[in-house]
Amino acid sequence: MIKVLWIIPKWTLPAIDGARVATERLLTNVTGSAVSVDVLCFANSDEVIDPRVMHSSWNVRNIFSLKRSVATAGRSKIFYFLFKLLTRPFTPLTFSSFDTIDNKNFISRKLEGDHYEFILLDGLHLAACLHRDHNGFLTGDSKVIYRAHNIESDLWLKSAEDTSNPLKKIIFKFQYSLVKKFEQFVLEKSYGVAPISVEDEATIKKTVKVKNMHLTPLGLNFDQVLDKCEDEKLQLLFLGKLDWAPNKEGLKWILDDVWPSVIKNRDDIVLNIVGSGNKQWLEKYKNFKGVKLHGFVKDIKDAYKACHYTIAPITFGSGTRIKVLESYAFGRKIISTRMGVQGAGMVEKDYIHCESTQDWIETLSNLKVDQEFEISAIDTNSRLSENFGDKKVGSDFQLWLESLR
Repeated sequence: MIKVLWIIPKWTLPAIDGARVATERLLTNVTGSAVSVDVLCFANSDEVIDPRVMHSSWNVRNIFSLKRSVATAGRSKIFYFLFKLLTRPFTPLTFSSFDTIDNKNFISRKLEGDHYEFILLDGLHLAACLHRDHNGFLTGDSKVIYRAHNIESDLWLKSAEDTSNPLKKIIFKFQYSLVKKFEQFVLEKSYGVAPISVEDEATIKKTVKVKNMHLTPLGLNFDQVLDKCEDEKLQLLFLGKLDWAPNKEGLKWILDDVWPSVIKNRDDIVLNIVGSGNKQWLEKYKNFKGVKLHGFVKDIKDAYKACHYTIAPITFGSGTRIKVLESYAFGRKIISTRMGVQGAGMVEKDYIHCESTQDWIETLSNLKVDQEFEISAIDTNSRLSENFGDKKVGSDFQLWLESLR
């Protein structure tokens, strides 16, 4: 039996955002008679941890958790990052709560007491817990598998390019250089790398020589198509972590530049905004006509039930958007930029393509509840299930681990 220490950066249940869903679907379809998994969670300080819930949902052996001390919003977040910038200038800011002596000592004790064939890092930040020096990781004989959810350094580069504040530009560029250097180190030193999108796989191959690589896309259950939404008004759904930069910038673009023109000419359209994360920036839009701010919802299926279409106005960021696959898993067609559907292997007739502000205005101004399309959401669902079905993704990943023994 393969023994794996699976390290995750958040308390994954309930699976309320893309990263959590990606972890939950892969892990639950890998554990079984051939793979034994222990979970180590580095949870946010404000997360409620209940191992009993995870044990009842996942077939895992042991669950360990450590709380990370990190500010999440407002002035406390600014002061926290300023302190880290001054005291640990060469550690990427968003990695600092993982790169601590306590975390490293905990993992070292775990590895002394229990031998794991593989240590799976479910995200780049977690590598900071294992970082020893330029030679490698604090893992002994255990082989490190890095699951690459995206190209992390790209987010800092985009932030540096977009800001007009000279001081922020310097800070963002410096953070980009730190994250890029660490990202390359992790890619080079990991025994295996599992990117989630074809685009990221190609980028990694161009940048770094990786020992073993296996494309491991997001996996979902596509046998859960919902009944058609019967609301007479056209119900749109924006779903995602509301403080993640690509989501925030894309939604802000729609609200500032698109929505006023759309709502001026029709009163039978509603934009529902659903997601976790800090949503304080959305307060100024709460009284916008036709906009409903729902925030976190307990059952994401309810949000899909109440919509006709979902939207993904994303213009940057790598990886695969879980909401794109999720939309079709529930039988909802998506309106998106090309970047929004990246990693899902779609052609333009699979979705409603909008790239410019004017594209979005024209589409949303004329879209109908019962509009017919060349390819339906159900047709796309059927094709996506062949490549992104969670059981297939999990089985392929397990076979890959077995080949690395």
